[in-house]
Amino acid sequence: MLTETGDPADLLVWYFGLAHGVSGRTDAGGENPALDAIAGDVADGRLGDALDVARGFASRLSPTLVISTAAVHLTREARAVALRKKAPREAAELRDSLEKLGYSVRDDGDRQLWRPLVRS
Repeated sequence: MLTETGDPADLLVWYFGLAHGVSGRTDAGGENPALDAIAGDVADGRLGDALDVARGFASRLSPTLVISTAAVHLTREARAVALRKKAPREAAELRDSLEKLGYSVRDDGDRQLWRPLVRS
């Protein structure tokens, strides 16, 4: 799908497929019901349903925005896995990747606190 069209809806489904594979999450964090529905459908293997919801939601998104947002979120998810597995080298490498993507990350116990870097 993704390589054939580059459609933002395809990209959203692709992203949630990767996020579920990395972290096992079945929602998008509860902040957006449409994204939660897409994530749940992907986790349950209902890709057609996920794509239908994504088409309505993604019609206002550019492929570049979806890809850059997905890169940040997937890197955060992968870093959370590294922290849970007590793999400090991998976590540090992923922190560097997040900085290259424009985000600062600080650990607070088992949580990651992150914010956009201010560039001058």
